[in-house]
Amino acid sequence: MKDPAERLVDELLAASSLLQAESLLFDNAGVCAWDKLWGALLLRRDRLRAAGRPAAEQAALQVVRLVEESRGGWELLAHRRRQPSRIDVVFPVAPTKPRMVLEQIVLEHLDRGDLEAALASARKTDALPCTDRDEQARIAEVRVHLAYALQRVHRNREALDILESVDADPEGPDLLPHGGPAYLAAGHLHLKRGSLYQSLGLHGRARHAFASACQLAEPIGDDLVEALARTGLADAFSAVGRHRDAVREHRRVIDLIQTRRPDEDVALAHALNHLGEALRLAGDAAGARSCHQRALELVGGQDGWALVESAARFGLSDAALESGSGEEMVENLFQGFIVTLTPDLQSLGTGLSRLASRLTQDVPETDLLISLAEIFLDGFAGPKEPSSPGYRRVSLLFDRALALQHRRQGRRREAATLLSRLRQQTQEDPEQFQYHAVTADLAETLAAGSHADRQLAVDLLWQSRTALVRRLAAEADADADTSVADPQSMRAAVQQHRALHHLLADLLLDHGRELHVPSARSPEELAFDIHEEVAQPGRRTGFASVRERLRSEHSAEQCAFLAFFPGEDQTTVFTYVPATDTLRVNRVPIGHKQLTDAVTDLHRAFDGDPHAFPPLPPLHPRRPWRRPTPFLDSLTPLIAAFLPHVRDRELLLVAGEGPMQRIPLHAVPMPDGRPLAAAHAVVRVPHPQALVAGGRPRFTTAGTRPVFCAGVAAREDPAPERFENDAGLLTVPSWSVDLLTGTAADRHTVLRRLATAQIAHLTCHGYFDRREPLDSGLLVSHDGKLPSKAPGQLSVRARLDHLITVRDFARYVLDLDLLTLRACATGYDEFAAGDVEDLVEALLGSGVGSVVAALWNVDETSSRRFLADFYQRLSADPHKPLWRAFWQAQRNMLARPDHDWQAHPYHWAAPSLSGDWSRL
Repeated sequence: MKDPAERLVDELLAASSLLQAESLLFDNAGVCAWDKLWGALLLRRDRLRAAGRPAAEQAALQVVRLVEESRGGWELLAHRRRQPSRIDVVFPVAPTKPRMVLEQIVLEHLDRGDLEAALASARKTDALPCTDRDEQARIAEVRVHLAYALQRVHRNREALDILESVDADPEGPDLLPHGGPAYLAAGHLHLKRGSLYQSLGLHGRARHAFASACQLAEPIGDDLVEALARTGLADAFSAVGRHRDAVREHRRVIDLIQTRRPDEDVALAHALNHLGEALRLAGDAAGARSCHQRALELVGGQDGWALVESAARFGLSDAALESGSGEEMVENLFQGFIVTLTPDLQSLGTGLSRLASRLTQDVPETDLLISLAEIFLDGFAGPKEPSSPGYRRVSLLFDRALALQHRRQGRRREAATLLSRLRQQTQEDPEQFQYHAVTADLAETLAAGSHADRQLAVDLLWQSRTALVRRLAAEADADADTSVADPQSMRAAVQQHRALHHLLADLLLDHGRELHVPSARSPEELAFDIHEEVAQPGRRTGFASVRERLRSEHSAEQCAFLAFFPGEDQTTVFTYVPATDTLRVNRVPIGHKQLTDAVTDLHRAFDGDPHAFPPLPPLHPRRPWRRPTPFLDSLTPLIAAFLPHVRDRELLLVAGEGPMQRIPLHAVPMPDGRPLAAAHAVVRVPHPQALVAGGRPRFTTAGTRPVFCAGVAAREDPAPERFENDAGLLTVPSWSVDLLTGTAADRHTVLRRLATAQIAHLTCHGYFDRREPLDSGLLVSHDGKLPSKAPGQLSVRARLDHLITVRDFARYVLDLDLLTLRACATGYDEFAAGDVEDLVEALLGSGVGSVVAALWNVDETSSRRFLADFYQRLSADPHKPLWRAFWQAQRNMLARPDHDWQAHPYHWAAPSLSGDWSRL
């Protein structure tokens, strides 16, 4: 008979969602010791990792985090089930309320300002079970007060430990009753948890905590908690570069205020300032300006609201800087500081920090800004202690800005001297953000000097980069041993120091042959690895692994590997040809913003823009030439950079970082005007790690191939037959098609049929869940009902009923060789920001060999013709590589379209092939 801990682990990993897993966990509280459960779960995670099943491992890690975070409540419930009426500790008070007596003592210590005594009392109370369900809300409130006190003295980690020891879920198993006080206490607890996670750089966990606070606030109509939680959620999105998601959440806050608190002008002004900042970061300077001006109109001149008014002024200054209006920038900065000439030093400190960030940029008004900074910096120090943390931070920012001004004006030696001193001052900083930033500034200053200066610059950068990589690797290993690593937080930490990595890579590429570097690898290989560290932090895939994988393939003579790493002003292109074992590097003057603009313009042109004024309709499929495509022509220099190195290679394996993941490179014109697909097949690999992990058993070459076809329309679709008539595309020799459509295509049936197929063709809608990426997937029927086209508006349980999630694919270990998704824009996620990948990568990670998906909304006629041709070629020659059949279908449609309009890239370039190119 299986051990109870092993049996519970099996059930937890088989759960269809985290909600179900949580319910199973608490239903089985006490069936085994927690240590045995924990050990069995970690052992299962290690086995999945050793078996090379990354998606299943990620699903297990989600359960590991759930179990870890639930330990207190699980053991408490287990204790109560074993001894429902017994209290282990005797107090000189009524035995039914011992916990609350000590909680009251914690509050009394806090009232007297004795934080250490409050902490000691809190630790004593944690040893006691909560004997009354109604007391749990009160305990949560006390812990929030204690956490605030700890945070005020910068003891954030201790504050978080205090909060994580409390289980205040009002819907937990028999812990709290439903009702306002319980929801209110739990909401406050999650709010404070989110704030602490955010301050510690754990942005993924912060989002989860803020989202939980939102869900708790909504049932009881607590507008304040919901507004604060959504604001925190938006800040967590901004911290990892997801500015459009931040804009969405800030707009929800404004809608909430205008709907439920229409008379609260100050609250609305606060929200408008937050939205303005998010819009500016998202690239909408005009929208940001409008928000800040509206905030000024609401509170301008009113006493007591200096923080709101100064934030609006500083926001207008930022927007002016973005639009190149120097005079307006300085004027608003000055007015913002005038507003802060009050006892509100918080406003003054905020303004000084923002002014310091302006001084790191080369603007004509730099001298005037430094004079302004000197005046108000003296005022900030004024009656306060000059050694206070706030003053030291602001002073450091201005010293750094002054050093950069020296450098801009040609005084490099003075700049290097000042930066060297600042580097020593920041070396002991626990977070070391300023230390790494100042190191990058110093190295950039030295790089323009003599050979000895460049060598020193490389030494400093190498030392700083090594320390940063080791620290992040240690944090990732620690997270892997205890809970789920937060890849978005790791990415954000590396992205904060990307200037350091990029400068080191540029020095290696420009001067690597003449400099000493502590590595036997070539400068080009080192530069590749450094760029990969920034693009995929924590994945630890080096060029050596890519070389070994590609040179071992039978297609090595035919292929070349391309990796694109966009920077602020240029994109670095690495081209590796396995047959000749040569790695070449080109840098193209096309930066991140130009690539992002090209993606935006492409989707506006092809999919339309319903939010524009006037709304822009989708491209007319029969008249595509009426809408020009300059966004494709502008990317030709990217093609010209690597084309001379790959002339004899038919197959290009393309890995791209950031917006390059959404560029249809196969449709970009070569210098002769033809699209790249006319000369080369293009297969997308999400990142080099996926390339290294590729390689699956090839298609069988004899017998009948089992093919599964499913079509599920949404209940809002006006023509469901468009989703249910694709079986005809698959009626080719040697293929046995299993068809499932409409309400019959439910989650369990589709998964069962997929388990016996080699090839699958699914026509349905997709959904990507950013909060829980493993709950992303494909929308199917449930209980005789078609899914909704907008699943995000449903409850979690209702949504999961209609989803085949990535978690499902991982658990069933489907051995699919090819999965075709014929749905609307399944390969594109509008809000992708590099923290998580799109649905295609999630499917590849779950074990699917190759995925064909559309990069934009496809035309019914042309997409059917393309896929029919592709499938015919796959069936006609079982020995033909999958990529070659796909490429020939592309070229056939481009050269011999049924109608002239099908030769437009809107039609033939929409399908893209991603994943394992090597199989036959």
